[in-house]
Amino acid sequence: DGVEGLFLTPLIMMCYAGVSFNYNVNRPFMFLIRSCDPDVILYIGSVRRF
Repeated sequence: DGVEGLFLTPLIMMCYAGVSFNYNVNRPFMFLIRSCDPDVILYIGSVRRF
């Protein structure tokens, strides 16, 4: 569980950074938001949990 938290926390923080960066710079990083969709994060988390 500790390792999973260490892996997911920076990943989610990177996603938030990509989202805010995209709002500041327009759309070159739209794919970051798509790949960091909350459903995708939940899916990855549930897969890693099992």
